[in-house]
Amino acid sequence: MLGFFKKPDLGKLEAGDRIKADVRRILSIDEDVTVSVNEIECGDPACPGGIETVILIRHKGQPMRAAKVPGGFEYATPEALQKALGVV
Repeated sequence: MLGFFKKPDLGKLEAGDRIKADVRRILSIDEDVTVSVNEIECGDPACPGGIETVILIRHKGQPMRAAKVPGGFEYATPEALQKALGVV
């Protein structure tokens, strides 16, 4: 093996699943709506560690909706998600 694939970080996978579940609960959406979460590099100095959490929500037949939380998955608390999703 040439090292092209690295072992997934189980902590990140679990955190991503938690964030998706929180988003579904906050927005009262079920499994037929696609929710994806990713950590990406952030050029904004306000992003802790230079990373932000991006949440994409796709209802079938509708435009995709995006929300961002400054910082990595550990910053995507239910309260931060409510604010990012506009549910305060």
